[in-house]
Amino acid sequence: MEGESEADGTRRDSRMIQPPRFDTVVTIFLALAGWHAGLARISDNSFFCHLATGRWILAHGIPRTDPFSFTAAGTRWVAESWLADLLYGVLDRRFGPAGILTMNAAVGAAIAALWYRLALRLSRDRVRALLTTLLSLSASFTMWSPRPLLFGILALLILVWIVETPDSIAGRTPILTIPPLIWLWANIHGSFVLGFIYVGLHGLGRLLDRGGSLPNRSRQLIAAMVAALALCLINPYGGAILIAPFRLLGHHYALSNVTEWRPPVLLSLQGAMYTLWVLVFVVAAVIGFGNIKLRGIIVGVPFLLIAFWAERNIGIATIVTFPIAARALRTEHERPQMRPAFNWIAAAFALALGGWWTMQAWAHPALDFREYPVAAMNAVESQGLLGQRLLTTDSWGDYIILRYGVRQRVFMDDRYDVYPADVTRDLASLLSGHGDWLRIVQQYGIDLVVWPSRDPALRILESAQGFQQRYEDQQAVVLVRAHLAGANGAKSQ
Repeated sequence: MEGESEADGTRRDSRMIQPPRFDTVVTIFLALAGWHAGLARISDNSFFCHLATGRWILAHGIPRTDPFSFTAAGTRWVAESWLADLLYGVLDRRFGPAGILTMNAAVGAAIAALWYRLALRLSRDRVRALLTTLLSLSASFTMWSPRPLLFGILALLILVWIVETPDSIAGRTPILTIPPLIWLWANIHGSFVLGFIYVGLHGLGRLLDRGGSLPNRSRQLIAAMVAALALCLINPYGGAILIAPFRLLGHHYALSNVTEWRPPVLLSLQGAMYTLWVLVFVVAAVIGFGNIKLRGIIVGVPFLLIAFWAERNIGIATIVTFPIAARALRTEHERPQMRPAFNWIAAAFALALGGWWTMQAWAHPALDFREYPVAAMNAVESQGLLGQRLLTTDSWGDYIILRYGVRQRVFMDDRYDVYPADVTRDLASLLSGHGDWLRIVQQYGIDLVVWPSRDPALRILESAQGFQQRYEDQQAVVLVRAHLAGANGAKSQ
């Protein structure tokens, strides 16, 4: 018996030092790809507003009214991503923007790794899982912006994992795992509404597959979502945070002018990759309909369609549909895996490359302001013009909010649910080149304009409204009302 124990121990030791399996190496490399994507320097204007909000929360508490503009000053504001904003603020205060960058990389790595592991679990074939993962990830990769939506993507992926794998640790007790997950999601991003739609469609599909009988598993999921809805009422804004996403959709005019809220351009790389994924999904559903039944169609098709309605939904649609495709391609006999020593080298190379990329990212500023009027705002500040009624673009407004906070309130930024419809329309008309500059500057009492220098309409202000140019470069021009220009010195070039 003693000899057998030693032999057993030897066998266990030999198994412990075996090279990693192929699917483990694939998981590492996919996580590396997600990590690398998250390390990209942040130039997203919406993120700037979220970071500014996080700083405000740390200094003043949860905002109830808009502090950042003069056109909506005092308007009730539900900062629906307050929890993500607070996290950004804490990381920024403790580690600087590099801390936020590292967190984004970690979230990206988690998404990519979980994506593949779920596909592998459902398809039971590492090659099919890898192909499914690569095709679906490629369709959604460019939508991974460094904003709270990234957390929403991760939350949906975890919810899909819980629903699709009832035998997993998280899936066995949805009443314990789903409510806290949805609560976090609801306080981080408005896309949490899609989680309720997803589970509802899942239940409907099960009902139809069972001929009108709802299985116990579906009842558990629905009960968990009801509990989650009740839990979501516990937040700084109460029920208002639950209706905030619908209020945003009500500003359809403003959203129609935002690229990510428009339908994807099918001839673009993003549109072509998503169209390819839709074709893959259709083929998989036809081949493996017996594995997915009506539930797969009822859940998958609506989510595929909402991505054609708005480009930002591509990431959401692929997360919901790739497990359905993986299950449709499921094989009953798993292929044996080889463990060549090369797998050690591949895994070590991936980890070393990830470390190198991280050090490279930390060596450069995490925030990228090259698309923003940095020099123009330097001129505004140096000439003592901060605090005037400033008209600029909504994306530049986010940069100005981050840089100056309430020291320089803006005409508008990209919080489209905050601003009156007239403000949104007026700014959109100026950006399209068809706006009435003379009426708008007069109506809103504009004293300072920081605008893209390529817009020839600005000359109207100099000739008819008494504005003087105080700065200009290839990116931006600064115009000031004459009485302010005279009080603050000569023109700067």
